[in-house]
Amino acid sequence: MYCVGCIDGSATGGRIGADTNQGNCVRFFDDSTFEEINRIELEPFEAILSLVSVSLCTNSQSMLLKQDESSDYKPYILIGTAYGKCRTHLLAISLQAEVH
Repeated sequence: MYCVGCIDGSATGGRIGADTNQGNCVRFFDDSTFEEINRIELEPFEAILSLVSVSLCTNSQSMLLKQDESSDYKPYILIGTAYGKCRTHLLAISLQAEVH
C-alpha cells in the first residue's frame, strides 16, 4: 500500500475571505494496481506537516518486560497536521487488515 499526502487547491478548495482554502487529504493506493483504496479528507486549512511509516508495540506486557516479540509490533502511518500555530493533530492509521 502507498500513502500520499495531497494538497488540492482546485476541486475542494475555494476562497473564504482573503484566505485560500486548500482541501488537503491523505490517499491510499494499492501497491500493485495503483487504484485508490481509501481517502481521508482533512478539515479546511488543515495542513499536513509530516507523514511517516512506523511499527508500534501493541502489547503493554511486552513493553513492561522489554520483550522484543515481532508479533507485538504492528505497522502504522502517523500523520502530523496543523491549523496555523496553535492547533495540531496526530493521526495514527493502522495498516494491518482487520480480521472479521
